[in-house]
Amino acid sequence: MSRFRSNFLVSVLLITLLVSACQPEVIEVEKEIVVTQVVKEEVEVEKIVEVEVEKIVEVEVEKPTEDAIGFVDIAAGEPIHLAFMLPTTGGAAVYGTAASNAMEIAVKERGQIHGHDITITG
Repeated sequence: MSRFRSNFLVSVLLITLLVSACQPEVIEVEKEIVVTQVVKEEVEVEKIVEVEVEKIVEVEVEKPTEDAIGFVDIAAGEPIHLAFMLPTTGGAAVYGTAASNAMEIAVKERGQIHGHDITITG
């Protein structure tokens, strides 16, 4: 068994030496470039761009789109009422409490919307 190992190691050593000896040799070559003629030419370029843009937006609004739940007329001085239905008890109470607290903070920071007070019910 030891003879097999020694033959194997010698074979690996010889293959390694052979592969390293057969690698291509790197030769550095310098090339010299000589410029024999230089051409100078003047070129005139003229480009005039004129753009006229006119944007007219006409919007006529008599009354917002009428649908069953989308738009509401609020009388002057009446509050805007925001209602929410979120869990306030049980395992999911954390989410409902956080959302209602966030709404209260937003209302305190905003104050009014177009002159209407905001009330929250949950």
